[in-house]
Amino acid sequence: MSTIPDTLPSRWPVRVWPGLLIVALIAAAWIVPQQLAPRTILNMIGFLAAPILGAVAAVVWWTLAARVRGPLRWAVPALVFVPLVAVAVALHKGNELYFTRPGVTHCPTSGICGSSGSPVSLGVSSADPPSNGRWPPGTS
Repeated sequence: MSTIPDTLPSRWPVRVWPGLLIVALIAAAWIVPQQLAPRTILNMIGFLAAPILGAVAAVVWWTLAARVRGPLRWAVPALVFVPLVAVAVALHKGNELYFTRPGVTHCPTSGICGSSGSPVSLGVSSADPPSNGRWPPGTS
């Protein structure tokens, strides 16, 4: 017959170092491109993609590799993804897709409209190009 020991384990059962590595990689993805190539597309991609990919990596690590047991294992992904989905549903109620372009304005009743008030698909005018072959019209 086995007995339950009265002492606590000598180490914490949660594997923490991968989480710290993920946080360090997020920080590096923010800082390194800014120092090496400021105001470039690489800097922007690192700034925008690092938190998203880091959050996904952290949730996958917590769920599959952190040695967390019980309901706490699934509480962290729920606390990350449930609010994310709720905010996305609340903010994007319709299937609107807006692009801004010079000369194209937004019409509240019918979506995106051209400067003449006619509907425009994805902000691109369906009108024929001008006869001189130049776009926008009026350029020589």
